[in-house]
Amino acid sequence: MSASCAWRARAFRHLATIADTCAVRTPFIRLVVVGLLAFSALPAAQAAAAGLDLPLLTPKPQPPAVAPIADPIRADPAAGIVKGTVVLIHAGGWAGHDASSTEKLIDTPGAVFLARGWRVVSIDYEEGTAGLQFVLNTVGEELARKTGDGPVCIYGESAGGHLALVAASRLRAIDCVITLGAPTDINLYEAEGSVSPDGRVRLVAYQASRFFGTTPEQIAPWNPVTLAPRIHADVMLMHESDDAIVPTSHTTSFHAARPTTQTSCSSPAIRWIRRRSSCTPRYPQPAEPSTLRRSVRSPPAR
Repeated sequence: MSASCAWRARAFRHLATIADTCAVRTPFIRLVVVGLLAFSALPAAQAAAAGLDLPLLTPKPQPPAVAPIADPIRADPAAGIVKGTVVLIHAGGWAGHDASSTEKLIDTPGAVFLARGWRVVSIDYEEGTAGLQFVLNTVGEELARKTGDGPVCIYGESAGGHLALVAASRLRAIDCVITLGAPTDINLYEAEGSVSPDGRVRLVAYQASRFFGTTPEQIAPWNPVTLAPRIHADVMLMHESDDAIVPTSHTTSFHAARPTTQTSCSSPAIRWIRRRSSCTPRYPQPAEPSTLRRSVRSPPAR
């Protein structure tokens, strides 16, 4: 600390002592305090102009608080043989840190999976590429747990579906993937989204470029259509025809890259999905997607 700063600090402490112990409130003291404060502001302003930092006089703004990553929510079917595990991954433009969405997926479609005999695990995750490790860690824990020795599948919505597909390309032990409105072609999304009149689409495109890069080489390790041949799991892509954020062209692109992929917009396989648009039929009873049934019958080798 410089001599001038040390002098001012001692002066302020001395004035505080006088005020506290003697309850001095005279105009003279107030005048002295105002004068000292004005005097102390001069060096601070001069230092700021010179690019210097005086920690005692110029406190730095604190970064905004970030919500913590929510703990996984796990639930097991009430009775009967457990068919396997479905890991649920919420949407959110790869931002993560969303406890509310984690809870909502346990209700829908989690309750349907539970009723059909599946264990469900709904997870939150870190933003960006770091979120993938949360998915892989959860799948690894469920594989080690050996729930009923059944398959381990992933259900993801939007960005969560993207992470599910990337995870399946890296971990062969994942038996099936079901997505709703997943962006499967990041190159395409960035190109179209950056010029979209919809501010929400531009924001997601910006998030994609921030997390995955802007060149084909940077994007390739995170681009499902590029990774499609490496995915050994059964895959079903579902899409709402009126999805304003991720167009149905992403489902078409992924199917072209991996023709064995099941795709649906109006089949009974969507019955249990959140009823948000005209693409989702109104059925009285939920249906279990054939992707899950096939994985139960013939899970691939670990």
